[in-house]
Amino acid sequence: MPMTNKGKAAPAETVQSKNARREAEIALAMKQEAERRAAAIRNMYRLRALRLSPANRQVAKTEK
Repeated sequence: MPMTNKGKAAPAETVQSKNARREAEIALAMKQEAERRAAAIRNMYRLRALRLSPANRQVAKTEK
């Protein structure tokens, strides 16, 4: 009868692999944060251009 691993816990994660996984998670979070910040800046410039556009100025003059 072959021996099985029933009842045995999986080998503990090594400190090195745990640190590597943690570093990968941090790097991913930093990349996502940079992407969010870049999108916010793009949106800010888009809204600014829209606010300063000639078409928007004409609408503002007619409302006064």
